[in-house]
Amino acid sequence: KDPFKVGTVCMNLGNAYFHILVRDSARIYTNRARQLFSGISKIYYAGTAMQTIAFTLISDKRYPEALIYLDSVHAIAMQQGTGLELLESKYLLSDVTVFTGVTHCLMHNYSRAKKYLLQGYSLSDSLGMLERANDALQHLAIAYEKTGQTDSAFYYHKLFKTASDSLTKVRTINIVKL
Repeated sequence: KDPFKVGTVCMNLGNAYFHILVRDSARIYTNRARQLFSGISKIYYAGTAMQTIAFTLISDKRYPEALIYLDSVHAIAMQQGTGLELLESKYLLSDVTVFTGVTHCLMHNYSRAKKYLLQGYSLSDSLGMLERANDALQHLAIAYEKTGQTDSAFYYHKLFKTASDSLTKVRTINIVKL
């Protein structure tokens, strides 16, 4: 009967369905989580649910529809609270900025992609979000390469490879710890 716990279970089910590529079910459960979190004023959780819905749409190549969700998530992330909420909003902002850039890159809108990816990389890097920063670097290299800016593409590709190596090292250490 606790809406937060039910929302968390729905979110977990949505993520599980997303990972086994049953995206319609992923959207249904994640949308239910979004509704529950919105109803109890857990806006950052609702934003995370909306972002997951956007991921399912990106996976289905429904980019314009995904951007609508990502824009809504961006508006939520900009509502910076205090304390823990401030950190949650920054993490959410980092994620949504990078994934908006990735979506524009997939749509071949490279100038907009670069804008979002540069902002997302800067924020992700400052927060120590290695995986998200790595996503931004990978797509920055692609965007610069596609626009004929080979020097910049090479620069970001080198940063991407260095970040990938660091990320692999961290993952290996975590696996050993496990």
